[in-house]
Formats: sequence, C-alpha cells, structure tokens
Amino acid sequence: EDAGSNQSFSVAFLNEEGDGVVISSLYSREKVSVYAQPIRKGESEYPLSDEEKEAIEKALNQKP
Repeated sequence: EDAGSNQSFSVAFLNEEGDGVVISSLYSREKVSVYAQPIRKGESEYPLSDEEKEAIEKALNQKP
C-alpha cells in the first residue's frame, strides 16, 4: 500500500543481442530501494515485475 507511485521506475539498458541490465527503483514513504538485475538475450534468471518486463520489451524494440 505504501509502495509504488509515479516516483518508482524501471529502465532497461540492452545491447543489440538483448544483453544488459534492468534497473528498478521502488519508492515508499519509509525508503527508496534500487535494484539491478542482469539480462541475457532479453531474459532474466530472476523473477521480474510487470514494469521490468515492460522496460525490457521497450528496450528490445528500440530502433537504432
């Protein structure tokens, strides 16, 4: 209930092969947490939030 809002975000930085990192910030009234997860070929070995999946999808579909 206290987490989220428009101050939280996820962003993915990927190369042409889909390798890189997704970084997420989770804002709450008590604290701000920042997470980074490695991405290989557009996939993570860790569970991803819907926002992280969306950030990866957008990064994969970017035109150079």
